[in-house]
Amino acid sequence: MSVLGRLHAAVLDQGWFVASAGALGLPDERDVIAALSPALADDPRGPGKMHARDVIGYGTDAGVWRECDSIAHGGVNDFSRFELADGPPCTRLLPGGVLGMVPPQLRKRSGRMSADYFRYSPGTASAAHQDGFGDLVVIWTLDRNGDGAESFLLGPDGRDVMRGPLAAGSVLVFRDELFLHGVTPLKSGHRDALIFITLKDGA
Repeated sequence: MSVLGRLHAAVLDQGWFVASAGALGLPDERDVIAALSPALADDPRGPGKMHARDVIGYGTDAGVWRECDSIAHGGVNDFSRFELADGPPCTRLLPGGVLGMVPPQLRKRSGRMSADYFRYSPGTASAAHQDGFGDLVVIWTLDRNGDGAESFLLGPDGRDVMRGPLAAGSVLVFRDELFLHGVTPLKSGHRDALIFITLKDGA
């Protein structure tokens, strides 16, 4: 079975899977960083993070993506924006690659997808949470060095289902409805992560 086939089976069975970006056919991380990092700006929600976002949509032809007018979640629309669908080849390939990670049984004929690029500096973290507005979450570590920043998934009983640092080039895929997720404080160095979320209708 291919890596993508194993991913689909695991997401349906246990709700999550970790693979390498290369095995999933994603572009080289260095190219993605070069294309998207110029859009990074200080995250207005708190110190220590830089952030940029895009929201794109597709119709019945999932190979054709369009930039959405708004990048808001919950009314917030003041983030710095990059454009995947109208960007260089390495970014135009990403939405289709991420949508391909959704098991066919869970895939919609049309919808929207958000992409958030975070650059974490020492001391930053993300407390355990559910996004609530998405179905499938894909966390791709583009680059990292230093200590800390352990990604985790918590089950309904609050116990660890998965915990550990995601090395550069690692991709964590999971169903938002099944877990709380987050990342422990980065102790040193930096961490770049690109997070995709397939959005629920009306999110």
